[in-house]
Amino acid sequence: MKKLVLCLVLLSSVSFADDHDEKDGKKSFAEKKAMALSKIDARMGKLGELKSCIQSAADMEATKVCRQKHKASMDEMMPKRRGKKNKDK
Repeated sequence: MKKLVLCLVLLSSVSFADDHDEKDGKKSFAEKKAMALSKIDARMGKLGELKSCIQSAADMEATKVCRQKHKASMDEMMPKRRGKKNKDK
């Protein structure tokens, strides 16, 4: 799963890379790639926490609490994205 996600990010990053980005003051391909990978690592860490929480849950209520905590942590990670998504509804 990790390899698949990494391959998809690398392939999609290649399509956004332009040589003229550095001249225009925009982020270079290497910077964009590093940022994308760091965001993926952060999300994977949060998913690992969710997985261990659900594995240790004794009942459905505990599982629900795990999911609520995960959602709250993801909302903190991506507040701009969540705001746009909620406005569309």
